[in-house]
Amino acid sequence: MMKEEVFADDISLLLYAAHEGDVDSQFNLGLIYENGHGLAADPVQAARWYESAASAGDIDAVFSLGTLYRLGRGVGRDYAKALALFTQAATRGCSRSKFLLGVMHYLGEGVRSDQNAAAQWYRDSAAEGLPQAHLFLGIMNYHGVMSQNENGTLGVADMREARISLNQAAKHDLPLAWYYLGVMSYFGISVEKDYSEAARWFRKSAERSVVGAQFFLGLMYQLGNGVPVLRSESMKWLILAASGGCKDAEYFLGVLRLSRN
Repeated sequence: MMKEEVFADDISLLLYAAHEGDVDSQFNLGLIYENGHGLAADPVQAARWYESAASAGDIDAVFSLGTLYRLGRGVGRDYAKALALFTQAATRGCSRSKFLLGVMHYLGEGVRSDQNAAAQWYRDSAAEGLPQAHLFLGIMNYHGVMSQNENGTLGVADMREARISLNQAAKHDLPLAWYYLGVMSYFGISVEKDYSEAARWFRKSAERSVVGAQFFLGLMYQLGNGVPVLRSESMKWLILAASGGCKDAEYFLGVLRLSRN
């Protein structure tokens, strides 16, 4: 009870300071209203307080306001406004803004889809250490998006650069990076083929519900690649992958069931 009363007092103090023009308090109120910590979530109020702090030059508030405009939370969705806010924050060194500028250029949100511009924003963000930017760079290189032609045809994949970026991302809690590294180890892409290493990456990723990793791990237990042949483990992972929509998993489940008869 005492903690709730103290927190309520803290909110009252924040509200007072924010109304008096304290920028940190305005930003913190925006966070509280956006996430519903201590007060009922209210994205309209979150946008209001972010706007106040952003107008005073708070870079975190500029970024946070941009995310609300991009998602249409508490304000009307406005990609042009989001781009302007992210660009403003990016010029002041906000790596998260650089990353989301990459996403928006990649998806064509408010701008013409431009893979080269997306890649450059990802590079800038990755250079400042943002793990998600390393992940997206790795995926783009893996699929040849980095050298995509003007007509939209994918170019030549750069697996060496993909591996470098994915290894950086894998140091952080990013299961998709683990999955791609598993694929590269499984097929010997830019590294020596190593089923044991592939199984290690796939297990980490599969345990975090990445469907592709669940499929590969189930297949490996069926074939005995890097792991023992264990029907029960194969069934477990293939069932999970199939429930996630993996058609290949459904096929290999059928193979296992037929082999039982």
